[in-house]
Amino acid sequence: MSFTKYCFYLLLFILSFHTNYAQEVFIGKESPYSSFSGNFEIVGKIQDRIFVFHSTNSEHLLDAYDEKMDLKATIILDFFPKEVKQTKFLAIKDGILVFFSTLEKGKVVLYGAVLNEKGLLKGNIKTLGEEKTSFWDNKKDYFQILISEDKSKIMVTSKNDSKKNFSVQLKSFTHDLTLIEDRKINIEKGEVGEWVDFNFAQITNEGKVLVPAFNTTDKGSIEDVTVLSFDATGNHYTNISVMEKSDYFSDLILKLDNKNQLCYVSAYYKEKNGGNVKGHLMATIDLENGGLKKMQKNDFAEDFLKSHDKKNWKKSFNQQKLLQLIVKQDGGYILVSEEQSFVMKNNYTNANMGYYSYYYSPGLSNSVREYNYGDIAIMSYNAAGQLLWSEWVRKKQFSQDDEGVFSSFGFMNTGANLIMLYNTFGNESNTITATAIDNKGILQTTRINQFVLDNDWYLRGATQIENRAILIPIFSKHEINFAKVQF
Repeated sequence: MSFTKYCFYLLLFILSFHTNYAQEVFIGKESPYSSFSGNFEIVGKIQDRIFVFHSTNSEHLLDAYDEKMDLKATIILDFFPKEVKQTKFLAIKDGILVFFSTLEKGKVVLYGAVLNEKGLLKGNIKTLGEEKTSFWDNKKDYFQILISEDKSKIMVTSKNDSKKNFSVQLKSFTHDLTLIEDRKINIEKGEVGEWVDFNFAQITNEGKVLVPAFNTTDKGSIEDVTVLSFDATGNHYTNISVMEKSDYFSDLILKLDNKNQLCYVSAYYKEKNGGNVKGHLMATIDLENGGLKKMQKNDFAEDFLKSHDKKNWKKSFNQQKLLQLIVKQDGGYILVSEEQSFVMKNNYTNANMGYYSYYYSPGLSNSVREYNYGDIAIMSYNAAGQLLWSEWVRKKQFSQDDEGVFSSFGFMNTGANLIMLYNTFGNESNTITATAIDNKGILQTTRINQFVLDNDWYLRGATQIENRAILIPIFSKHEINFAKVQF
């Protein structure tokens, strides 16, 4: 990006805010990138450098930026194989842990490497795990990499299904990726249900692993939800029921409170299987004794539902996806969710109905997949589960056949405010909207024009890298760069 364009963005962003929470924007240098075959990941901040990984067809690169997003170094990760199936970067105090997998002779092999604070390789590449695969296997993530909040515990997990049981492997490592413990645990499906989802797995600062297990119904509801709590060592685990057998749910989320040794489990519950979402459940698990401490169900307030849709208010939460569970210091909590729907239609609608980037590819099919991302719901509760305030962040994002890639929102928690940044689509261009909500539920919203039609801000791919800073990927047709927004 030219210096003139950079200054334009910076001035535009600053002048567009009439609130007290916007400060500066710094935009990095553009790099070659294929949006269809490339890969990227925001690594985070180590000491005074911000690290970003991105790949092309032939190279895997790690860029190091300073606080103003001036590029200071590019490290070629020449130890990566050409074809990488899965990557994961973890920023630790004095360096970076790199995990990558590749397909080798009918198996997926996970490797690990340690980089120093400058992004340079330390020691040798290590083999961390292997899983068999087949030609028909469409599994994406063979391994889940977990790190505790204080970054003292590192674990690689994998899970294999058979007809009657799950085989779970848990491997613990030091910061130099030396293996501490390798254990394989068999779990009967009749005991825990048909799904054990490690995408929601959490690891405590003491090394306990918590994973939700559940069944699904013929109408897409979740039922029979429990949480599996694996001890820090050994093969023992506890199956903790957190919901009543007669309950049906549309969503769930886990959040650890390491300070108070609790695990919060929340979900939106339905009045019946396939019925309307009526309210939310909050359960807390005592991590010290491994039992359920509290379980409470709260109906959503009727006036809050009617403020979203006066006519069809009972359906206001049917398409809400629970995305954030924030635990407050006093034991209260905040729920953040977003309206999401995906519809397949036989005929194309008018292309002027939404925003269309170069990702839009209608092809020759007679059907089209529509992506709708709507209002954000935010609700704050006290420690007793009583509603303090609730608000809607109003937005409407529509696109077709692009996976909804530029819809949804980026999220920040500064302590004083929750900030959501999202694209507001027009017919030919889009703008960026930023909405902040404080601890009393007061909203502040502003809009920032982009004006440049050949790039797109990928806001749901943004990552908070400091208490008051977020890094946002920006795509153009053949390039990628990153914007640091400092609040």
